Amino acid sequence: MGFYLDPSESLHKDQPENKFSYEFEYLYWFLNSGETLFSKKNYSEKYINYLQSKFSIDLNLKKLVDKKEHRNFWFYSRDELAKEINTKKYSWDFSKKHHFVDYQSRIFTSESELQAFKGQSNGQFVVKGNYGFSGKEVTTLENLQKKLSFPVIVEEKQERLMDFGIYVEGDNCIIYENLIDQSFQYKASCFQRSKLHDWKKFFSHFPIEKSEYERFEIAIETLKKHFKALNIESYNIDGFVYKQNTQVKINPMNEINYRRTMGLFFYKIFELYFQNFSEMTFEITKNPVIADGEIQLSPENSNFLVKCYASKD
Repeated sequence: MGFYLDPSESLHKDQPENKFSYEFEYLYWFLNSGETLFSKKNYSEKYINYLQSKFSIDLNLKKLVDKKEHRNFWFYSRDELAKEINTKKYSWDFSKKHHFVDYQSRIFTSESELQAFKGQSNGQFVVKGNYGFSGKEVTTLENLQKKLSFPVIVEEKQERLMDFGIYVEGDNCIIYENLIDQSFQYKASCFQRSKLHDWKKFFSHFPIEKSEYERFEIAIETLKKHFKALNIESYNIDGFVYKQNTQVKINPMNEINYRRTMGLFFYKIFELYFQNFSEMTFEITKNPVIADGEIQLSPENSNFLVKCYASKD
């Protein structure tokens, strides 16, 4: 029994592999230098030498023949509870129960219900399929063309000011900024060492009222208590800051991820390899040009390149 890494693999049903299935698997070695990864890909001597010389990483690779013989490192667990937690419906139900947001959101169980709502609705709405990740299966109601997994969540589109991720491990939490494009696709994570463990510093450049900030803290404590009761130690939360009329508000939990995320991988790399840097941004891009100060983490022939850049103390 060993590990492979495939973030595109579904917890809920068998999916055909695509060219992006193992796109980011090399990140495994940044967290587990020298340990074996089972893969269907090959890596050049140039990249292997680069990992060794730049990061002192030893790459240990074996051929992946049968996934059923190994575990997907992307997921903490593949049991039925994990499947349920990783759905958008689970996050929506929890948010509704605890009144995390006050804007309109609904759940639809069929295509006919969704189309009926589309025909009657006014305003802008975001639509989220039940099993998407990193912005997959997210679109707007007016541009509804994607094939989505039901049930789907439909919520009023907000004027988002900043997206953020929270990684919880036991009683410890870290918070960082996520960069999301207009199509809701994940693009980058930004870490500031002085703000990782300090909510107030992290949100300090927004005019957030004390009551709103306290509501956010209560929400996080509610989530921690809930997962502690389930004996779950590690999980990730995505949220965002938004403007509603003249008020700045916080959605403390847009979704729960009971799996590793790109933001978590990048945070671990930040802690392991860039201890002397106070700030660092990790981005996913198709731009092959390496600018001054940028460090490439991905192989040179990747479909999506991973780079990072930082300001040093």
